[in-house]
Amino acid sequence: MTAIAHTPSSPVPNVDTDRPLPHPRRALTVVARRTATALVAAIVVTTAWTHRHQLGAGFHLLNHLSWWWLPAALLLEGASLATYAEMQTRLLRAGDVDISACAVTKILMAANAMSASLPGGVAWSIPWSWKQLRHRGADRRLATWVVLVAGALSSFALFVMVVAGAELAGDHGPVASLRWSARALAVIPAAGGLLLAATRSRRRRQAPSGSRLAKLYDQTRVVRLSSERWAAAFTLALANWLLDLACLTACLAAVGAPIEWRDIVVVYALTQLILALPFTPGGLGVVEASLTALLVSYGTPAPSAIATVVLYRAITFWVLVPAGWVVWWRLDKGPSQLGSSTRPRTWRQPPEQRFERRSSV
Repeated sequence: MTAIAHTPSSPVPNVDTDRPLPHPRRALTVVARRTATALVAAIVVTTAWTHRHQLGAGFHLLNHLSWWWLPAALLLEGASLATYAEMQTRLLRAGDVDISACAVTKILMAANAMSASLPGGVAWSIPWSWKQLRHRGADRRLATWVVLVAGALSSFALFVMVVAGAELAGDHGPVASLRWSARALAVIPAAGGLLLAATRSRRRRQAPSGSRLAKLYDQTRVVRLSSERWAAAFTLALANWLLDLACLTACLAAVGAPIEWRDIVVVYALTQLILALPFTPGGLGVVEASLTALLVSYGTPAPSAIATVVLYRAITFWVLVPAGWVVWWRLDKGPSQLGSSTRPRTWRQPPEQRFERRSSV
């Protein structure tokens, strides 16, 4: 082994100076997230301690459930997952990839377990779901398109539920003052639709291929769907939330908790928005506290609200997450090629041929 001599003109490697430093903004984001997580955990623990007697009363109500509502809640939650899987299945079929709804459901269950269990779970679950679709025959662009479009449709459906819930609740409840803000936000989808129409019109007039409008329009043309098929996909995304809301309603009925039907929509939608905030994995502690507080603010007695939340989270978190990890273990053990499409992958054809063939799912 020969030694490398460093002459005065050659720089001596410095481990401390040559090592790439983390970006200051990224380091600040990590510190802010950890601080927010610690703060939320402290608030949850403090709230649980100060309301320990109400917690005890709520757990006592679990001994007096209307048990026949539980199978209904489980079936509704399963149907909620199945509708989201059906939406992704239809989007995949639009790209000439046939993956069974059962296989897509398994991928969603495993991805949900990762998202709800791991810190920064979405950063793990989305790439993993993408790889699973690739293993089953989806092209790189198609898999990306399906994941992004499914998430966008789901987010838009939840936004619709927030606006509708605020309108249904009216002047009652803590979010009554936000009704005008919700109406103002409703302009965003309309603006997006106008932008899409403008890009189509511009494209038809043979806009230059390098223009921003042309590039934006091309990115939406990985798979071309008719208006009816877009509406069907959005209906499935909305049904996913509505069936989960029905699961929560069944839990309320099992406990016997009183609440106005007009209020439950906004309570549920706001809870799902809070769940999207990455404070704790799966919103653990945050969802329980926020959902309980919202139910109480809309007139549900605290013990009944606590019992409802415990039952609802037992179904949607403590049952689904372990089952999802079992599915993940079986899928990750050896990705199967079953369900892959044997038809030609039309998204690899020239755009003019692809879009003439495919106009619906």
